[in-house]
Amino acid sequence: MTRRATKRVKEEQMSKPDDIDSGSDASTNEDKSQSYEKAVNLPAHQTKHLPELVYHFPCIDTSFRLTQRNDTNSTGSSLWLSPQVLSSFLIHTYGKVQQKDSSAARKRVLELGSGTGLLSLLMARLGWDAVATDIPPVLESVLKPNVEAGLYQLVNEGKAEKDQIRVCQLDWTVLPERWHWHPELGFPSTQKHVDADTRNTQTTTEQHFDLILTADTIYEPSLIRPLLFTIAHLYQRQAESKPTILLALERRDPTQVNEAFRLASEDYDLPFKQIPAKRVRKIFDTLGDGAAWSRDDWDGVEIWKL
Repeated sequence: MTRRATKRVKEEQMSKPDDIDSGSDASTNEDKSQSYEKAVNLPAHQTKHLPELVYHFPCIDTSFRLTQRNDTNSTGSSLWLSPQVLSSFLIHTYGKVQQKDSSAARKRVLELGSGTGLLSLLMARLGWDAVATDIPPVLESVLKPNVEAGLYQLVNEGKAEKDQIRVCQLDWTVLPERWHWHPELGFPSTQKHVDADTRNTQTTTEQHFDLILTADTIYEPSLIRPLLFTIAHLYQRQAESKPTILLALERRDPTQVNEAFRLASEDYDLPFKQIPAKRVRKIFDTLGDGAAWSRDDWDGVEIWKL
């Protein structure tokens, strides 16, 4: 989702008893340099200046080349920490790749505010049908190019089918009754589908999703209610077999984050529960770069589930 350009302010935090870095001076430049030398990927705040970034997932033998932009006046056009941490959680939770020759229908995931498209690409690699959504200028400048390049790569490597990711515009400020659902593929958009096959067959039939993802989308106060309304609609419209919802964020402003989850619970009937921080750390240490980074680099990242 397009975001107002903001400076990322990092606050030094005191070591916690259960922090594996306790007792060491992990915040020194020397230690950080050493830990980055062992890292497969750098933390996002170290790579935002790069116009192109290669992101590696060694545990599933996959890398994606991502375009980043710093000329769009949008922070959604570069990678952030919360998708990095959430990606390891997704591999841990859904890492058993669905077989392409399986007779069972592929599971479906919808990502809200996809940005660079990393998470949707990862889910396609894990065998899911993914719908990546955002709005201009992110949609055209980074999301579509990254998904097209990444999916082409996966197809050529025999790791995905050519129809496993769809990209569309989904504006949270547009009410669901004004969404357009693709008549055949069953994904929502706030932009009409005008290709030859669908020009005269618009439909409001809403399809099922098994998983809804969103990362680093709790940042702008004016967008919190539209985001929650969108999530609530997608979640509550499915009377049976509710989708799992995973929301990852950086706790930059504790007051804002607390208020967002209060609104989610009280106003939108979305009682999110936080994944225990120890569990998130263990997973990111094992399947991501947590053990190779300073704990201060990502200690404020949280994952919430519904």
